[in-house]
Amino acid sequence: MNWNIPVDELDCDNRFFRDISIYEDDLFEHPFSNNYDGEGFNSERFYEYDRPWKDVPDMDVQFPWTSCRDIALEAFDPACNRGNVLGYYIPYHFVMVSYRNKYGVPKSHEEVLRYNDNLPRHSRFGIHLCEQTMVDYIKRRSESSSYFDVSLALLVQDVIGHEWGHYRAELNAIQKMMHLQSTSSNQRMSCVNYILMMNNRHDNFEEVFADYCGLKLGIFNTKYINPNPRITKEEQLHMTKFQLSRGLFKNRNSPYGDLRYWMKNPYEMDDAVESLVHRPNVANRLVKLRLNLNSADGPVSSDLIDVLTNNQAQFVTNRNSQNKIVSSRGPYVDFNNLDSHWQYMAKDNFMKIPSASKKTSLKIELSGSQLDSVLERILSSTSKSGQGLLKLPLNTFPTLLPIGPVLIH
Repeated sequence: MNWNIPVDELDCDNRFFRDISIYEDDLFEHPFSNNYDGEGFNSERFYEYDRPWKDVPDMDVQFPWTSCRDIALEAFDPACNRGNVLGYYIPYHFVMVSYRNKYGVPKSHEEVLRYNDNLPRHSRFGIHLCEQTMVDYIKRRSESSSYFDVSLALLVQDVIGHEWGHYRAELNAIQKMMHLQSTSSNQRMSCVNYILMMNNRHDNFEEVFADYCGLKLGIFNTKYINPNPRITKEEQLHMTKFQLSRGLFKNRNSPYGDLRYWMKNPYEMDDAVESLVHRPNVANRLVKLRLNLNSADGPVSSDLIDVLTNNQAQFVTNRNSQNKIVSSRGPYVDFNNLDSHWQYMAKDNFMKIPSASKKTSLKIELSGSQLDSVLERILSSTSKSGQGLLKLPLNTFPTLLPIGPVLIH
């Protein structure tokens, strides 16, 4: 990794904690359109597809620590045993702090990565999937193998994309820290305190960003293959529309589902859903076009990652100006009021990272779980990379943050 261990941050200095202000927003509900809502389907063949997803389990865990001095990944309880978590992401910064709390400030990333390899499997840095929670959730809503296969595939894609969004958020923080190191000697950013401060918040914008990743790079990722080609396009459309609109956009467990507040018009997502089935090559692009992002007076257009950067910037010391954190339900924020760094950071059409010299594919570990067969069907034959691993259609950036395979528990 081409960035230095942030010694100041790992000291847990109280100067990194500050009173933060949140942009106040008026809560409102968007009635998400669904052309089939309340009408049902005439054929018994559509019975299962007429049953919406409800009460989708969380895609993250609430970390038990309130101070970085308390972080101890050796003692982190297995989150998948709770039965109410679909997946979670362990930040690399937590591994660094956990190392520091046990052994002192690490001298290199190599030391931290060796320490990570010896942690309990469920506590290691990276993306984790909770197999049984996923399978049980879909089983409770399916009565046929075709419905089960496609539903589980969509859920797996969504959760992986969501957790990758948290990886991308940590990458963004690292980019910001490197930017500050290159331009100033008296400014530092604390990614650890950002994560801890936003942990458990019901209005954490990072979950909106992660949900967007779950849609754009998970469900709407055209590089995934339909696991059951015998299912008709009509069936796939009906089922997908119900799952997206009811399961994701009508999830009232804020901040999950708060992406609906950032849509230009909630009815327009129907077009993206139909494109996913009938014109998959444009579905991914339509997701981005449906967002209500007003442009700032800058050289580039606005994106959700700009809001994320603004929020992370509130955890920079010795800042000359004080901005506010944008909440998960704040779509009408004036982008000109965001932290000034945002216009020049991570402007990359969402994917490219300028400071990274290379990128690799995210991999997932085949472990004999019930998810293995679904993963092998939704990924192309070229995805096998040996040693029980499959390549996923998501990028990682090892020069900044090399992430191991997605782990299934």
